[in-house]
Amino acid sequence: MKKLPIVRLNASKMKLIVLIASIVSGLSSCNKYTYHIPVEGEKYGGGIVLHIFQPHEKGYIAGETHGVIVAEKDLHGLRTFGLIGVDLTGLTSSDIGYGKSNTEAIIAAYPDSASAAKFCSELKINYFDDWYLPSINELNLIFEKRQSLGTFSTDYTSHYWASTAYDDANYSGAFSRFFNTAAICVKDRFEPFHIRPVRYF
Repeated sequence: MKKLPIVRLNASKMKLIVLIASIVSGLSSCNKYTYHIPVEGEKYGGGIVLHIFQPHEKGYIAGETHGVIVAEKDLHGLRTFGLIGVDLTGLTSSDIGYGKSNTEAIIAAYPDSASAAKFCSELKINYFDDWYLPSINELNLIFEKRQSLGTFSTDYTSHYWASTAYDDANYSGAFSRFFNTAAICVKDRFEPFHIRPVRYF
């Protein structure tokens, strides 16, 4: 039987072999990585997952997971809705998934207004800068799940603004939710209320 030659490895060659082995091992680990699917109530994306979009809602994409994230705290101070006397008929929606487009429509209607919507759009929370003022149905979700979403104001000043406007022939207001009594209200836009911003993922 023919004897195989003995190969002697110097230190540099040994280091190279170890490096290659570690790279191969790392690639193997990458192949085993599984994508984390967010669930309601967990901390994720700069806040807390409020809602996962359903097939009938804007933002739903079949085979993917998307939804609404709510900030863990109210914004500091009270803000007015703004745009007093500006007709927003047909520009905003009450539905889930419309906080972003509502916010953009409000800002576009009056870019110079110091509105609650504009204030949300300029926020940066936990490195994320795509926050919006929630639609009234998104705000309703926040109220319904508030026990797991941190602290909210519950005294006589505990109105929270939504990005859903209300306009008719005689009145221009906007929707709010009163966290003290659970009432859904239409209020004057000049009134200063709380804000709990949302973003989508």
